[in-house]
Amino acid sequence: MQGACVSLWCVSVCVSVLLHGAFSQPTESDTYTECTDGYHWDPRTEHCKDVNECETIPDACKGEMKCFNHYGGYLCLPRSASVIPAAEPPITPTATNPCAPGYEPQGDRDSCVDVDECERDEHDCQPSQECINTLGAFTCQCPDGYRKVGTECI
Repeated sequence: MQGACVSLWCVSVCVSVLLHGAFSQPTESDTYTECTDGYHWDPRTEHCKDVNECETIPDACKGEMKCFNHYGGYLCLPRSASVIPAAEPPITPTATNPCAPGYEPQGDRDSCVDVDECERDEHDCQPSQECINTLGAFTCQCPDGYRKVGTECI
């Protein structure tokens, strides 16, 4: 059932608000520049990004409590509690890329080829969107029969 909320997790528009912090009514351009509490607008990605309150609020948790950041807020849990963090991507040394953004050197390094950000999973499309590779970049589109509301396809 599209747009219906189920338990604490929601589908469609609810996911956008709960997980991605989008907040405002859709406009003709479907652009959001305001975010709900616990998020800030990132003009580079044009998405609401989670604020890490554990880093931004001094003494967010008192005494024997430990701060754990989560989407749109934070939790204060006993220090003995454990939370499994998301895996950090491995840090690899990077060489200087002589090519324009979205391209990489080909074999002899005298020519550049397009990088398929979609195939490499180097994009910021939402789970409800399809990543479409373009020359030097990518776009996020809704599947046929769906329309974009905020950052989600419903």
